[in-house]
Formats: sequence, C-alpha cells, structure tokens
Amino acid sequence: MLNRKAALLIVLFLVTLVPLQIALAQERRHNCALAPVLEGNAVKFVREGSTEERCTGELVGPEYSGETETVLIRLDGLERQIGYLLRIEVEVIHARFLAARYFVGYGPDAGGVFNSVDDVIRPGETKQVRFEYYVAFGDSGNVLVTVSSISFRDTPAVLNYSVRASATALMDAITVTVKDSGGQIKSSIATDWGDTPNDLVQTASTGSGHLPQLRIDEVLELSGFLSQRFTQQGSRPAFYFSRDTVDVYTLKIERVPNSRLNVTVKPQDPTARLTVTIRTKDGFPINSTTGQAGEPVTVGMIITERMRDDTLLLEITMRELRSFSTGYSLSVRLVEPPPKPQLPPHMTLPMPESQVRSIVMGISVVIISAVIVSAVLGRRKRSRMYYAGW
Repeated sequence: MLNRKAALLIVLFLVTLVPLQIALAQERRHNCALAPVLEGNAVKFVREGSTEERCTGELVGPEYSGETETVLIRLDGLERQIGYLLRIEVEVIHARFLAARYFVGYGPDAGGVFNSVDDVIRPGETKQVRFEYYVAFGDSGNVLVTVSSISFRDTPAVLNYSVRASATALMDAITVTVKDSGGQIKSSIATDWGDTPNDLVQTASTGSGHLPQLRIDEVLELSGFLSQRFTQQGSRPAFYFSRDTVDVYTLKIERVPNSRLNVTVKPQDPTARLTVTIRTKDGFPINSTTGQAGEPVTVGMIITERMRDDTLLLEITMRELRSFSTGYSLSVRLVEPPPKPQLPPHMTLPMPESQVRSIVMGISVVIISAVIVSAVLGRRKRSRMYYAGW
C-alpha cells in the first residue's frame, strides 16, 4: 500500500515538474538578445544590457562535436511592429581544427524557419549571410536567429559567429492626399498603419487601410509597397522573405448615379505585374484588370442607382515580380455624371402654320386619288383578260 502511495506521489511530482521545466526552457532558450533603439525611420539593435550592436559566440560542443546557439531579436520593443524591413547579418568564422558544416536560419520566436543556409566552412574561411525580412500585417512576435556547427569527435571544429540587425521603415500610405479636379490639395492625412491589411476580413475588422470619403471631382492619391520571397544570387547572396503580396484599402464614395470611379495603380519596378480589383464591402468582385509588366493598371465602374452601400474595397495584388519589392502609386478619381442629352430647339418654319397644313392636306388628297385610280384601272384590265380567255 505504501509503495503504491509513493509511486503515485512520484508520478504527481513529475507531472507537476515537467511543465515547469518546459516553461523555464521556453523563457530562457536564447543565448543573447538584441533590443531595438528607434532613430527616426531607422531602427538599430543593441545587445541587452550593453551598447554593443551585435551578439557574438563560439560553437564548440562536447569534444568539439558541434553546438547550436540562438539570438533573439526583439520586435516587441517597437511601438508598431509591422511595416519594417528587418536586416540580419550573420558572420561565421572558422577558428580551429578541421572543416565543418554550419547552419544559419531565422524565423518567428514561436517556432518555424523563414529562411536558412547550410554550407561547408573550411579552415581560415569566413562566411557572411544576409537575410532581409519584411514584417507585414499579421506578422507579430520576435525573431529568433539560429547558428549551428556540425562536426564530430574524429573531425573536430570550432566556429565563431556574430549577429547584427537593423531595420528601416517601409510603410504603406504614409500620407493620403485628396485633390480637386484642378490639382489643388484639399486635405492631406498622415497615417500610422505600418502595413496595409492583406485580407478582406482583417480590413473590415481593423482601422488600417480605411481611406477618407471621396466626393465628386476629387482625386485621392497615396503610395505603398508590395514584396515577396526572393533570393539574390552572387558573390554575396541575400535571402529575402515577405508575405506582403496583397494590399486592401477601404474607400467610401459619394453615391451619385451615373458617376464613374476610376482606379489607377502604377508599379515602380519594370518587372512588376499587378492586378487591381474593385470589390463590394462584403468582398464580391465588381471589376478587375491585370496589367502588363511595369505598366499602369486602370479599372473602373459606374455608380448606379441600385448601389445600396457607399463603401468599396480596393485590392492590389502582385502577380509577378523579379525582385524582392516594388513600390506603387495609387490614384482614385470620382468623375461627375455626363450631362443629360438636350433636345434640339423648336424649329421655326418660314411659312404660316395654316399654309403648311393646307399643303400637307393637298398632298394627302393627291396620293389617295392616285391609289384609287390605280386600283380601278387594274380591276378593268383583269376583267378583259378573263373574258378574252373564255
């Protein structure tokens, strides 16, 4: 009986201890951390508890058999985490012994890998790896950089490494400008969205991407960015990662029947091919156009009386790009309805109306008389032919 109780107590102790150990391991699972320091539109990262702008370490392992260390890049220290292009530079130096393999990768602190490099480093060599990561709408949390050496007891190796990080603001619609038909600025609004939402549901549920109301003969202008996953080859390859391939804006318009809404998007990169879609508030597509590479895309719609809602969604989608990112300019114009067709003015005749009426009646009598005479003559002719044949 006592053995059962002792065994039960041990099991309960282990069940309680294991989650605690896991929590402690998750809380302290990085060897170094870089914290952000905001300098205008740029961000530099310094080692926590120091002014040094990098984290360094040595990869040895038991019997020089390799080791793994991690560096945490804190983004939660920024007031707004999205809308930044994060640059990570990792340098791996071979310090002692024989050649080895190394692994460098980064991803979200919660788990996973965005990009990674796996290569061989020989004695005397130095390898430099550069990552660039655009923190788009929906991305949250810190970034964890992993550096590993892979060697064995019979082929030992010691590697040194350093990790640096910096960030630059790359934001959508920093300024939204509304102009009149003559090009004069009526209003200019500074936004703080960071990155515009890339999902219809997120756009409706958040305040990001909501543009001011557009009235007749007004033009709304802004600029934004789109980016994708991309690898730059060469002597110093760079590895880019981004999920910002779609931007969605919410626009309210003045509903005037027969007015026309024109949307034009022009990409900056000559290889960029964009699709522009106008949708209803619930996401139903009204009109969509895909342009050629580097060419502006224009799509429009007619405002009808059956239109019940004054809210529309403008969706900009990147279809093709041969680089990491491209900027674009968005112009939205609400054109007034065309003028109603005017009837020709009342024609004035050179003669009195009574005289015109007499002439019309006379012509009618002549035409009727001619018809009657023609019918009578035709009947007599058919009668003579009938009796002659008999």
